[in-house]
Amino acid sequence: MGDECSRLIAGVIKDNFKRTADYTGKYNETQFLTILSDCTHEGAMVTAENIRQSVQKLEILFDGKTTNFITVSIGCLTVNNLKSTSLDALLENSQELIRRSMADGGNRISAMET
Repeated sequence: MGDECSRLIAGVIKDNFKRTADYTGKYNETQFLTILSDCTHEGAMVTAENIRQSVQKLEILFDGKTTNFITVSIGCLTVNNLKSTSLDALLENSQELIRRSMADGGNRISAMET
């Protein structure tokens, strides 16, 4: 079920990013990383919310029954001055936002603008 769930979520993410300057990839077993270039914090939040709502509507076969209980916890980090921020700091801040979303009950977006 995990692979199928990841495949479905990847499809939702792909459908929400049409610009050639945007990048999405699998970060680890259960997480995706998306980079939106030239995007405002508000624009990133709208996109994140569209993804969250679209994933929530997905259906997957579980124990022989179709269920639509798929949710995502999203960390939305907007960086205004990329040159002054290390990759390690970006990843740590992103991970912290995801942890916050999960700790707050999941199926939500935690955001920060730097």
